[in-house]
Amino acid sequence: MIDGVVSRLTDAGVLDNTFIFYTTDNGYHIGQHRLQPGKQCAFEEDINIPLAVRGPGIPEGFASDIVTSHTDLAPTIMRLAGAALRDDFDGTAIPLTALELQEAVETRQEHVNVEMWGIIMSEGKYGSVLYPNHTYKALRLIGQDYSFLYTVWCSGEHELYDLVADPYETQNLLAHDPTNHSTFTMPSIDLPGSQIPTDFPSTTFPTAHAPNNATHPTPLTHLHPRLDTLLMLLKTCKARACTHPWEALHPAGNVRNLHEALRAEYDDFYERQQQRVEFSRCEKGYIRESEGPEGVVAWRGVEEVGVRGGGRWEDLV
Repeated sequence: MIDGVVSRLTDAGVLDNTFIFYTTDNGYHIGQHRLQPGKQCAFEEDINIPLAVRGPGIPEGFASDIVTSHTDLAPTIMRLAGAALRDDFDGTAIPLTALELQEAVETRQEHVNVEMWGIIMSEGKYGSVLYPNHTYKALRLIGQDYSFLYTVWCSGEHELYDLVADPYETQNLLAHDPTNHSTFTMPSIDLPGSQIPTDFPSTTFPTAHAPNNATHPTPLTHLHPRLDTLLMLLKTCKARACTHPWEALHPAGNVRNLHEALRAEYDDFYERQQQRVEFSRCEKGYIRESEGPEGVVAWRGVEEVGVRGGGRWEDLV
């Protein structure tokens, strides 16, 4: 099929002036996670899909692992066509030139929102299995030195995988430690106010991007609420809040990624002031009344509302 498209464009004399996008709608798990074949989970096999682009100004043979999603395709194509981008887009144009790709390493968003509703059926040859409560919200968060999958199911179950230490997503950290008392060792970035006690046992994150390979332990009690708050925002976000969720939570612009959100000064803000993602019941489709609480509190800073920093005064007194 691809060869036929390229041949016809070549014959028409427009190949070098044409952008070709090649991707797919989903991945596929075949036995991973002890599951029958299927494609509707938030695991990496299902959601990490290829995107190949050919066209004018695109570097040949260049590969990038920056974070993108299908919501970015419409603004990308409109930008290439010279059309004005709408303010209500939930995605941003994908960087395509060598310069854009280089800049995106430092500036591109680190998150993808994944959702599923209803009943699904496995697609295996040796027997089909119905999963009646396959409704969930999930967050995929990928930074330079961390990589997480966080999922909340309509059944009330939670999953959290550290893909740096566990790339095959086999150890659900919240199942093994439902009280959130475990710790991680994340690369230190010398942020003001980010001192965390160091007398915890912990596993180790890769530290290639950390200054002097320094590390500090990050308890699940700090990490989990931040991931949950980000997911809470993304499940009903619109426009820029979908592409810049940390900015929506911290309008002053002083938090741009998970590292910066883990500053100790924000512990109360994330751990006590925010609602939690949950469902009131499992549905066969998107029923908003069953989707649980909505909305987040935005940080307004200690200079405005005192040491707790939340966005609503009634939440602070």
